[in-house]
Amino acid sequence: MTILRGWFAITLWKRVVAGLVLGALLGMFWPDAAPAVKIVGDLFVRLIKMLVVPVVLITIAAGIAGLGDPRRLGPIGGRTIGLFALTTLIAVSLGMAVGLLVQPGEGIALAGVAPHVLGAAVSPSDQLLSIVPANIIEALARGDMLAIIFTAILLGIGSVLAGEAGKPVVALLQGLAAVLMHIVRIVMEVTPFGVFALIANAVAANGAAVFVNVGWLALCVIVA
Repeated sequence: MTILRGWFAITLWKRVVAGLVLGALLGMFWPDAAPAVKIVGDLFVRLIKMLVVPVVLITIAAGIAGLGDPRRLGPIGGRTIGLFALTTLIAVSLGMAVGLLVQPGEGIALAGVAPHVLGAAVSPSDQLLSIVPANIIEALARGDMLAIIFTAILLGIGSVLAGEAGKPVVALLQGLAAVLMHIVRIVMEVTPFGVFALIANAVAANGAAVFVNVGWLALCVIVA
């Protein structure tokens, strides 16, 4: 118990950095051992993927449902959409500008990467149609974010408009949102081990040079 208390007393980012350093050392000096811990990194990635869909669906629906008054849906919804569009435009512009300036992927070794066909471009009408899911369960299973966000918005609005009958759904959504946030905190505690395993395998497969491109990418993120 004393060891556990000491572990959790360390700030999470310090534990993540320690995991990164240890993983890099393992990958450089004992690369044959890296595959043995690969499953830890794979499990961490799966945990993150597992949470994306429920977090997006529940938090958006709970946030809208928490408004309570149907008269607030219009003004707040309009401002939210406008703010979302503005911040997205700024984020995309900054990301593209910094990426083109720094070019963090230049010179990276792609010898072992299999080509991936992107497919034909999607027309605006098809893109608009894809926002409305023909099957909600299928959209959730595929992780179709636009369809999930649309469904979450409808669920939240419907809960508000239902009035008294919708209050149990509102309470359920807010309870699920609180539970999910605690699950996210639990998963975040696994981050040092996941980073350790992922970095160990990356360094073992590509050498320490992998940190050059990762470092440039981190610089892009910080600057942007």
